[in-house]
Order: sequence, then structure tokens, then C-alpha cells
Amino acid sequence: MLSTIGTVVVFVTDMARAKRFYAGTLGLPVRRDFGGWVELGTHGATLALHDGAVADGGAGHARPGGPRVQVSFEVASVGRVVASLRGEGVRCSRDPVEIAPGRHVANFTDPDGNELSVAGGA
Repeated sequence: MLSTIGTVVVFVTDMARAKRFYAGTLGLPVRRDFGGWVELGTHGATLALHDGAVADGGAGHARPGGPRVQVSFEVASVGRVVASLRGEGVRCSRDPVEIAPGRHVANFTDPDGNELSVAGGA
């Protein structure tokens, strides 16, 4: 059901400092910069920096004392995968929501409370 990691999200407290570290120190090119969400160029999964702010339908929701890294699986249909996960007893911490035209995301946690998400089409 889940096999392709699409995005690893690193929640940061200071975006400018994080960009200096990841882009400057580590040499990862900035692919897209939306202010509170910055995607870095890597081979394979996207590495994204997120300031943790939640706009309506935002892509993450860091909590004080909560996870600082989130793994997002790329799927064809978020709705179908969420239905399957629910059938296995997984509870979503955020139901599927459209975050951009045609782009949906839903969040859930593993048994240890680590944040995971699925993203893709409806």
C-alpha cells in the first residue's frame, strides 16, 4: 500500500537559520521557497523545511513537544489509502484535505506517536 516516500518534512524554529544550514552548509539547492515551506533539491524524496505554522489546509502541524520530522508517502489516491488505513485501525490526526489544486494530504501517527502523512490525488 505505501512504498514511495515523497517528502521528509523537518519542522524548524528559525527558517532563515535552517536555510543557511541546509542550503549553505550542506549545499542542498533550494527548489521552491514559499516562506514557511522550503523544498530542497535532493535525489529521491523531497526534503522540506516547515516553520510549523498551519494555514487552513497547511501541509503540517507541529505541536509543542511533538515530532520534529514527518515522513510523507506519495500515493495516487489519498482517500483510498486513508480508507484502507482506517480499515486496519489507524486513526487519522488530520482527515484528507486539499492543500493545493488536485493535491491532498492526510496525517496519522505510528504506534510511537511519530507523524506520518500521505499526499497525492484525491
